Amino acid sequence: MGGDGGFVRLGSVMATIIVAMLAIVSFGFLRQSANAQEQSLLQSDNSQLALVLNQAIASVGSSLSTLADVMAATHDSPSLFQSQASLITVNPSSSVAVADSVAGQFTVDLAAGPDFVVGQTLPAPLATAAASAGPKLSSTKVFHVGDKTFLGFLVGSTPGPQGTLVIELTRITPSVPSKSQTGPYSELYVSVYASETADPAQLISGSLGSRPLPGPVARTFTTVGSSRWLTLASAKHPLAGNASRVAPLIVLAAGLIIALLIGVTSEILARRRRYAEELVEERT
Repeated sequence: MGGDGGFVRLGSVMATIIVAMLAIVSFGFLRQSANAQEQSLLQSDNSQLALVLNQAIASVGSSLSTLADVMAATHDSPSLFQSQASLITVNPSSSVAVADSVAGQFTVDLAAGPDFVVGQTLPAPLATAAASAGPKLSSTKVFHVGDKTFLGFLVGSTPGPQGTLVIELTRITPSVPSKSQTGPYSELYVSVYASETADPAQLISGSLGSRPLPGPVARTFTTVGSSRWLTLASAKHPLAGNASRVAPLIVLAAGLIIALLIGVTSEILARRRRYAEELVEERT
């Protein structure tokens, strides 16, 4: 061979680089497409989950509105209160009260459940929410009383001499991971916040407790009175299947192997041609 026999031709290098670049571009495109599909499926599932949450909140509002109307019509009948409240306090973590404003302070007139006592003054977070409560359901922020954490729902009714305020108080344990969902949402991690941002202090419930969800994350909002709640969701496993995630890697690996083969084959053929040309030149 000649003096340049130990060097790789520029053409072989360029062919290898071009094919490798095409493989990398194809990998990036396929991965972006797979991520977009995954995010779309995740957002769709989270939107459906938000609809379920909306229905649950609407059910709470309907129950409290019915109780408020009954209390206003019967002038806070204790017997009717107990019969209606028993339907709401089936959950042992829930309490219900009817409160009126006396000298600027809201005082409990009727109570059912473990967290209200007749005659007590509402704690500051509940009193603040009660001052602006109306016929439509509203909610408090997540707040603490002693070592307990609560979330409150309120409905106010103006009929009657003093009006009626119905409150449902629910104990929550945000730091404790919630039970896994069943059905179509069993493959999701979910966190719900009583705020528009993922404020740890306003976490209502989380699949991972107070730990942040792994990405990617989809978000939706639920309106509760004048508040907006944030729902975050992430997938436990790829929703689009493992094939969509593996395909870009296969394309990348195959492309790089093909690029290497093309470069090596091109160089071998070029060297053979040069060698043949050198033999002809020597014999001539």
